[in-house]
Amino acid sequence: MYRRSRYFVALVAAVALCGACSTSQENSSTEPANSSTAQETQSRVVTHVLGEVRLPTEPQNLIALDEIAGLTALSLGVTPKVVYASTGDAPAQAILTKAGSAVIDVEVGTLPPVEELATKDPDVLIGTGAQSATGISYDQLSKIAPTLVIDVEGTWREHIESSAKFFGKEEIGARQISAISAELAAAKTAQPDPQVLSLLGNSFSTTTFTMPPHLPISNLIADAGFVRPAFQQQEAEGYSVVLSPELLAEQNAPLIAIPNGKFYTADAVLALPTAGSLTGTIVKPVGELWFGTYGFAYFATASDLRTLAGGGTDVATTDDVQVLWDSFTKQTVNE
Repeated sequence: MYRRSRYFVALVAAVALCGACSTSQENSSTEPANSSTAQETQSRVVTHVLGEVRLPTEPQNLIALDEIAGLTALSLGVTPKVVYASTGDAPAQAILTKAGSAVIDVEVGTLPPVEELATKDPDVLIGTGAQSATGISYDQLSKIAPTLVIDVEGTWREHIESSAKFFGKEEIGARQISAISAELAAAKTAQPDPQVLSLLGNSFSTTTFTMPPHLPISNLIADAGFVRPAFQQQEAEGYSVVLSPELLAEQNAPLIAIPNGKFYTADAVLALPTAGSLTGTIVKPVGELWFGTYGFAYFATASDLRTLAGGGTDVATTDDVQVLWDSFTKQTVNE
């Protein structure tokens, strides 16, 4: 059965478990009817997943409503003043804090009170996912400040290109794609005969899933030269394919990645009664990176895929995240 699973709530600040919530686009533009010439030279209209919005050319008080949005901006050279920690991503929070952002805890998958946001006088609000708390509250948030919602569908390249356009940082976006592509090309070269890699996950120790072919992590795996088990090559709508225990045998492969993290429990997969059917080599990369939907996550995942393609199993841990971030930004922002 295909559906949006609960793990995505933690990942992108909350796909609420309310089904396919619709969002009206009638009021999705915060652009005034009569923009002045001065305003036009200091701002630009961009298109995002929920419509059009006029953003300042150089945001001075950008507030990110989740860590993914915060790292997306930071990776493009725009430091958020405040980041609300609604995905519980500790490594991301450490990077943002080191960069000078104020990281504020909120309940996972939620927004801070609107009144609190208003007192911070943001010139841009940015969040992740049309069906997240940000997307659902888009019209209300847009009354506080121009609000930008990052899409979670599409390929990894599309994500980077669109995010770079939001901030007028196309050159940085191109360098990000180049850095990631180099890792993926090296992975592909390392395995003349494509290896089979199975991707599994578990959220909150309750839901076991895999990812359909159209999502970024699947794009990365394919671009690195790997193939997936036949079951995982089937097209499916939504963010994940939920697996019952009896389907586990169809996920077996010589190499099995089961990302682990705060809300991702690799051991819960291995504790299933049918887990004995998984006979391949198992690695447990950082879940927040492998299931992430932003440039740095793609770079770190591509680096892991390069390691796996070369026969290694020493994938990155949370202790390596800052080093990977420094390498990524050195190649992209700080050239």
